[in-house]
Amino acid sequence: MVPAIDKVLTAAMEGIDMDLMADTIKGEIMSHLNRLETSPHDYFAMACVGDHISGMGSTIEDMLQKGSRMKALQTKDEAFWKELVAKWFINRPRVEVVGIPSIKLSEDNEAAENARVEAQKAKIMTEEGGLEKYGAALDEVTPYHCNFTCA
Repeated sequence: MVPAIDKVLTAAMEGIDMDLMADTIKGEIMSHLNRLETSPHDYFAMACVGDHISGMGSTIEDMLQKGSRMKALQTKDEAFWKELVAKWFINRPRVEVVGIPSIKLSEDNEAAENARVEAQKAKIMTEEGGLEKYGAALDEVTPYHCNFTCA
């Protein structure tokens, strides 16, 4: 097992901070209610899309009952959470893939990107009206873009 994951799982089995768990669940309930209150159109639209895609017919009802399910979790004791960790993380077969970044590949990618950028700059500079043309195109789309993202 990866040492960091092993350390977390071992710590969880030794003891769970139930105050932190209660605060986390309360925060999730508040976040759920906030989404319902501030963006009901998005919330219900996503429920309808999920319901349609899954074809199960229960997605909307499940989303609406999330608050009551979270409240039920608030009543669970430490033994419940330890059993959950053991069932889903410790007593399950798993595959751990540990990736080691390649310094050479990173350097090659950086060099290729720098070369691409320089070639693009050279192309734009040699085109007739290159900078002005691309600047005008940027000015044209900037107001539209800023309506959605700029504060």
